[in-house]
Amino acid sequence: MSADTPPAHSSRILKLMLVFAASILLLSYCSWRVYHNPLQSQNTIELSPQLKKRLSCDILEANPDHPGERFDLKDIPITGKTTIVEFYSLFSPECIDLEPQLEMLSRARPDLAIRKINIDRPDREKRSIDLNSPLAKQYEIKAVPEFKIYDADQNLLAEGEKARREVDLCILKDVAASHKK
Repeated sequence: MSADTPPAHSSRILKLMLVFAASILLLSYCSWRVYHNPLQSQNTIELSPQLKKRLSCDILEANPDHPGERFDLKDIPITGKTTIVEFYSLFSPECIDLEPQLEMLSRARPDLAIRKINIDRPDREKRSIDLNSPLAKQYEIKAVPEFKIYDADQNLLAEGEKARREVDLCILKDVAASHKK
């Protein structure tokens, strides 16, 4: 800078240089955090058995490759566990609201297996609950969520409204009990 440079101009250049330097430091730090993330390291973190049990749940999508198509339930019940089968739709607000409650229920009850069956055909133009899908017609689904409950020996215990009441009762009782612990 020359001796005749006004002080205000010098001060503005200095501020710009400081902002530039701070930006470079911030970018460097962010890049370092991305490439040196401790969660991505080779060291594994071992969870206690109690924590593993609380974090695990047995919920699976039963028909991910063929939603809305006819489906045989014979292989759905899990031997040794009570199995809750939920017929659901991605377009049902009630099904969406119920999902975290079912997840908490599954975590609270390791003796449960939850199998979700999507009744919606993916190739439909109309984005709504697909009560006319081959799957919905096969099981006479009139509303979702619809449930079937099987015992540990794969026998059907409840379906329809009775099964829905049982699921609601389990959610109220078992999830509330797990929060008290």
